[in-house]
Amino acid sequence: MNQGQWLDPGHARYSRRPYQIWQPPGCLMHEYKERELTACFQSKRLVFIGDSTIRQIFWATAKKLDEDGANDDMGVARKHSDLTFTRNGVGLEFIWDPYLNSSRLHEELKAYQNTTHVPTKKDGDRGGSASLILVGGGLWFARHVHVNTLKVFRDSVDRIIPYMNPPVEAPTAASRPFVQNRASENLLLMAPVQVPQYDFLSPSRSETITAEKVDAMNDYLRHLSTFQEADVVWSFSLMTWKQRVAYEQSGLHVVDNVAGRKADVLLNLRCNAEAALGIGGQGYPYDRTCCSNYRRPGWVQWTGLIGTLMILPFLVWITRTEADRKRIRLLPSSRALRALLVFLLAIVYCFYADRTHVFEKVHKRRSAKEFVILSGVSLLLGLLSVRRSASLMPISGSRELKAPDQPFLSRYQTDEWKGWMQFGILIYHYAGASKILWIYIVVRLLVASYLFMTGFGHTVYFYSTGDYSLRRVTGVLIRLNLLNCVLPYMMRTDYLFYYFAPLVSFWFIVIYLTMRVGHNRNGSLRFICSKIAISAVLTTAFTRTPGPLEAVFTITRYACRLHWDVKEWRFRVSLDMLIVYVGMLAAILFVKISTFSRSRRIDSMMKHQYFYYIKLILPFVSLVVFYIFATACSTITDKYDYNWFHPYISFFPIVAFAILRNSHRHLRNFHSSIFAWLGRCSLETFTLQFHIWMAGDTNGLLSLGMFHGWRNGKWYNFLVVTAVFFYISWRVARATEVLTQWIVRSEEGRSGGQEGLLMGKRDQGEQKEKLELPLRKSHDSGRQILTTTGGLGHGDTGKWEIRRISVTHWKWLLTRVWRCENITTRLGVLTVAMWFLNVTYT
Repeated sequence: MNQGQWLDPGHARYSRRPYQIWQPPGCLMHEYKERELTACFQSKRLVFIGDSTIRQIFWATAKKLDEDGANDDMGVARKHSDLTFTRNGVGLEFIWDPYLNSSRLHEELKAYQNTTHVPTKKDGDRGGSASLILVGGGLWFARHVHVNTLKVFRDSVDRIIPYMNPPVEAPTAASRPFVQNRASENLLLMAPVQVPQYDFLSPSRSETITAEKVDAMNDYLRHLSTFQEADVVWSFSLMTWKQRVAYEQSGLHVVDNVAGRKADVLLNLRCNAEAALGIGGQGYPYDRTCCSNYRRPGWVQWTGLIGTLMILPFLVWITRTEADRKRIRLLPSSRALRALLVFLLAIVYCFYADRTHVFEKVHKRRSAKEFVILSGVSLLLGLLSVRRSASLMPISGSRELKAPDQPFLSRYQTDEWKGWMQFGILIYHYAGASKILWIYIVVRLLVASYLFMTGFGHTVYFYSTGDYSLRRVTGVLIRLNLLNCVLPYMMRTDYLFYYFAPLVSFWFIVIYLTMRVGHNRNGSLRFICSKIAISAVLTTAFTRTPGPLEAVFTITRYACRLHWDVKEWRFRVSLDMLIVYVGMLAAILFVKISTFSRSRRIDSMMKHQYFYYIKLILPFVSLVVFYIFATACSTITDKYDYNWFHPYISFFPIVAFAILRNSHRHLRNFHSSIFAWLGRCSLETFTLQFHIWMAGDTNGLLSLGMFHGWRNGKWYNFLVVTAVFFYISWRVARATEVLTQWIVRSEEGRSGGQEGLLMGKRDQGEQKEKLELPLRKSHDSGRQILTTTGGLGHGDTGKWEIRRISVTHWKWLLTRVWRCENITTRLGVLTVAMWFLNVTYT
C-alpha cells in the first residue's frame, strides 16, 4: 500500500507499452479479471468518492469487469455527476464529491462504521456497507479555494479519519485483510492528492494549482498516516513520481495503464486474503502474495515436514553403516535412506521457498534482450566445455590410439541435446518471453526435440533388446514421475501442473504399447511401419475427439479425486502429436541401416562422396521448408496461429539438426560436458524451476531479499538462486535414480532379506519365501525349537511363549510385506498409498 516501483517505466530502453508491471516490495501483485472480481465480491459494492482522479480509478476497475461496456458508458457519462456500473452482480459506484463533504459520503461512512465497529456482526452480514471505499480529492481545493486552502482541506479530511480507526475494545485484526489468514473485511482507504505534471497544466490551472498547495495537503495526510494510522495509499504517488510519460496531456490525469495498476493495488488489498484461502475456487497458482498469508499446512504437509526434518535424519544417523542398518530389518539400505532424505529435503525447500514468506517473490520483466543475453552466455559456456565423447582406445596390433566412432544420436549427444534445450526453456520462462513470437517458436521446437528423442531412444531399446518386462516399464515410469507425484502433495498443485513429465510418460506408454503388440513380428519393416501408422491414428482420435479424454478424467475425478484440466491436457498432447512417431521411424531406420551396414557394399556406399553431399543438402532443404511455413505464411500473426501449424512442420528442423549433428566424425565424437550434465537432470530442473528458481508457480521470480542496497542486486540474486537451483536439481536427480532402483529392483531387499528367515527356492526368476516362522531359542531350555502360530513352547512357559510367538509373527509378516521383491505387489502398495492420500487430502 505504501511502497513499490515500476519494472517497466516509460523510458525508451523499456517496452513500448510501459507501466504494466508494478512491483510492491517482495511480493506478487495480481492483475484481476472479470471472473476473479466476481468471485471476490459476490454481489457486493465498491464505492469511489472524490474528484476526477478517483473517477479514473473507478473506470479502470469497471474495465476489468467489462472493458467494452465501460468504454461505451464513458462515452455518454456526464463529467460532474454520480455514476454506477454493474456486471455479474458486482456493483461499482462513483460519488462526485471533490470537496469531500457530501451527504452521500457521510452515509457510506456511517454504514462502514456500523459494519466494522460492531464485533457481534457475522462475517457475511455487511449491513449495507460497501466492500471497498476509496476516498480522495484535493485538486479542487487548490483550484477553487483561494483562502485558507489547507485549513478547509484539513477540516474535510478530519471528518473522515475517525471512521478508519476502530474502537479500542474491538479487535484491530478485524480491519486488516491479511492478518491470521482470514477472509477480507470491508476496507476504507484514502488516496493521496494527485501530484500533477505542472509543465503540462494550462495557464489558468497553473496559476492556482501550485506545488506549494499540493505538497502541504499531502504532508498533512502523511502526518495522519504516521501518527493516527490513517490508511492512505501512498503507492499512488510513487506511481507518478518523476514519470512524465505517466500523465495525459492535461497534466492532471494519468494514462490508462497507470490507472489500471492503481485499481489493482486496491483489489489486491481487498481480495488476496480470500484467494489464498481458496475462496471462489482460485487455488493455485499462488501468484498473489501481497497482503495475504499462505494457507496453513494440512496433515499431509505437516507429516512431510516433521518426517523430513526430524524423523528421517534420525534414521539416517542410526543407520550410518550397513551393519547398523541390518539390526533394523524394516529399514532400507543406508544409501536408499540418504537418497530419500535428499529427495524429501528438496521437497521441503520447495515448500518454504514458494509457500511461505521466507523468501521474497518479484515480478518478471518481459524482455527479449535478457533472453538473448542469457542464451548467449549459456552457448559460450557450452562451447568452452566441449570434450571428446569417449576415451582413446588402442588399435589392435599397434601402439597407436584411436577414438571410437560414436553411433547416430549417441547417449552423449542426446544428453547434450537435452541440456541446451533445457537451458533455452529455463531462460524462456525466466525472461517471461512467451508473448514474443520468434522466441515462442524456438521454445516449441525445443520441447518437440525432447519428444523426438523420447520416440527415438525408447524405440531403439525395445526393438534391439525385446525387453518388454513390467520391471522395465515400471522403472522408466517411476524415474520420470517420482518427483512429479510427490511434489503436488506438499505444494497443493496437481500432477498435470508439471506437464513435462506427464507428457513424456504418456508418450512412453504409447511407444511401449505400439512396440509390444505383435513384437514377434517387429523384424518386418512393413509390419512395424503399419503399427506405427495405426498407433498415430488411434492416439490422435483418442486425444482430439471430444469424449474419450473427458470420460477418463471423469473416472479419475470420482474414483481418486484427481481434478485435472482436460482442455489443458488435450492442448499439451495435441501440440506435438506427430514428432514422437517421426522419432520412432528414425529409430527403425537407424537400426535397419546399422544391421545392413555390416555388409561391405552398404559400408562403401555410405562412405561415397555423393552420400556425404546428400547428408549436407538434406538438412538445409528441411530448414528452408520450415522457414517457408513458419514465416512466409501470412496467417501466422501470434503463437495461437503457429500452434495450428506446429505439429506438421516441427520435424523439419529437428531432423535437419539430427542429420547435421552426425554428418561428420568430429561432430559425432565431441560434445559439451556442461550441456550433457544438465541433460542428465533435465526433468528435475524443469519441475523444480516452478518453485525454487521462479516463484508463484512460475508467475514470478524467487528473490533472497539480500541485495536491495547493492548495485546490480538483481543479477547477484540471480547468480545465487541459480547456483542453488542447479545443485539441488543435480542431487535430486541422483537421489531419484537410487530410489527408483530401490523401489523397482530392490537390491537392498535381496541382500538382507535371507537373514533370519527360512527362504524358499527361486521360481521363474522371482524369489519366493516359504510361509514359515523364524527359528528362535526358548528361554527355559537351551534347545532351539520351531514355533508356530497356535503351538505351545517347551515346559511350563507355554503361555508366555504363545504371546512372544504372536509378536514375532506379526513382525515377520510386516517385514515380509515391506521387503517384498515382487514388483506387482510393490506397485499395488504404492498405488493404494497414493489413492489414500488423494481421497483424504484437501
